[in-house]
Amino acid sequence: MHMIAYLRIVIFVILIFSMNIYSMKPYAEYIKTPAAYGCKYDSVSITTRDSVTLAGWYIYSQLEKNEKPSIIFTYGDAGNMSYFLDYAVEFSQNGFNILLFDYRGFGKSSEFEIDQDMLIYREFITDLHAAIDHVKDKYSKEIILFGHSMGACLAISVAGSRDDITAVIAEGPYENTSKVLQRINLIQQAGNDSRRFKNESLIAKGLEPEEAIKNFKKTGFYAFTGSADEIITADVIYTLYELCPSTLKSIWIAAGMEHGAIVQSQTEQYFSNIYGFIDILSRK
Repeated sequence: MHMIAYLRIVIFVILIFSMNIYSMKPYAEYIKTPAAYGCKYDSVSITTRDSVTLAGWYIYSQLEKNEKPSIIFTYGDAGNMSYFLDYAVEFSQNGFNILLFDYRGFGKSSEFEIDQDMLIYREFITDLHAAIDHVKDKYSKEIILFGHSMGACLAISVAGSRDDITAVIAEGPYENTSKVLQRINLIQQAGNDSRRFKNESLIAKGLEPEEAIKNFKKTGFYAFTGSADEIITADVIYTLYELCPSTLKSIWIAAGMEHGAIVQSQTEQYFSNIYGFIDILSRK
């Protein structure tokens, strides 16, 4: 990966974390498109089972020979898919096709009322299922889900209810909605912040990450967090690792890193670990 890509990803991190880290904050306008990088891509329209329309970009590998799985990226609770284009370009330069898409209420997807005091909406699970089905129908049968924060939890939840996901790569996934909300609200209280996050839209029974991951019998699992992350602690990652029955699993606790900050200061190691894990999958 070239240094310019490193710099772009650092800029992305600064942009996304200038938003409230504990706030669901969708942005409607795109800051750039794949065309800005000269990428070959399709603008896609995905219809969910409840008739919601999702916007997406399917970005093709920049290598002539491509026998690698397609990656579907599921981002966190702020911005929209354009904020994660640098990730997609990095993967496309290394031979992967990748789908970026927006949840309902984000970007150019169908309107959906978002309460910033919510941690997650169960409807996003429906959105991810639709994105997977679209890629399988139009592009690729072999799929890896790569999720960040809230998106990591969605990836685990959805993969646990399917048998057609090759692997889940999860950055900063929580184990259970109620438990992570308790941690976040305690942090708010300790900081004398009166704001408290709501608990109404819990993921359905059996789909919380700590339950869904028990179904990863043939699904690879790679999870990581920072040792200084107060929300997704190392213990959370160890718990998910132990609950995962897959023989293809790995974790990384990045020393001194806070939530979502690993890629900013350890970019080369960040992607090297991901590629190394995917390489192991391909040789299995």
